[in-house]
Amino acid sequence: MLVPFSLAVVAGSALAARAFHWIRPQSAMATGLAVIAVADTALTMAAAHGWAVSACVTVAGAGLGLSSVASTTLGTTVAYTSRGTASGIINTAAQLGTATGIAVVLLIAAATTGLPGPSTSAPIIGWAAAAAIAAAGALAFTASPQPESATTRAAGGR
Repeated sequence: MLVPFSLAVVAGSALAARAFHWIRPQSAMATGLAVIAVADTALTMAAAHGWAVSACVTVAGAGLGLSSVASTTLGTTVAYTSRGTASGIINTAAQLGTATGIAVVLLIAAATTGLPGPSTSAPIIGWAAAAAIAAAGALAFTASPQPESATTRAAGGR
């Protein structure tokens, strides 16, 4: 299950570079987060089918790749002298956000389904929580103002 996910992250990252020719990084971020939300929502319904779980996780990987590149692009669209600091902040936020997000979702999953084991049901509420968090992020980036960046100016102001 991890190999398709990882390959999808790479594909989503490659897609992001091309997407910036047509859409702004904030829109790409919102799209990537929306893809993750849809995939996590689908996980809540696909729990009984192993192949479907793999497919949902793969789709989420593509959304992660797209949103990660968009995040880095947005975060490093700063003055040249501030790019090192911005890069450090982005990396720290990504590491802390991932660790905190996984901890929260696993806590919700354990509290609602019990500790993992052969007779444990799928962590549907945990997946639903992850979907809600991703959807909230997508809505936040959709609703936020989209200033023109160096990337969008280079792409013709799209």
